[in-house]
Amino acid sequence: MDDLRSALTANQGAVERALRDAEQEFKECQAHCVELQRLIERAQMVLGIKPLETAPSTNEMPMHEAMALVLAEHPGGLPPVELLKEINKRHLYATRSGQPPAVGQIHARVGSYPHLFARENGLIKLKDGSGSIASQTSDRGHRGPQ
Repeated sequence: MDDLRSALTANQGAVERALRDAEQEFKECQAHCVELQRLIERAQMVLGIKPLETAPSTNEMPMHEAMALVLAEHPGGLPPVELLKEINKRHLYATRSGQPPAVGQIHARVGSYPHLFARENGLIKLKDGSGSIASQTSDRGHRGPQ
């Protein structure tokens, strides 16, 4: 057991980097699956296979996770309207009624998740776990307003 602990400790930096990369890849994969699910549902509705009123919501991720996913790809940050456009374009989040969110929801989540997001010069940026602005982060276990 000591050998394994020593090996993990000696390579802790590499393990941490690999873990962050794997977590980011997993989030991107989840977002791709959500987008694909929405496209499939839209195609089914167009073909009359699934009526619009019975189509289930594919709101797989909370709004703040959708924001974090997009912002991780834009380390310089995005204006709120552009962030919302990207979330809507990729169908990452919809309200309970199935409608795309409004820009006010971006502002609300920035205020509700100050440990994740920062406002800087009119841009929304992602913070790292220490509270400083970063290009990647994860929000394990914290579920604020949705």
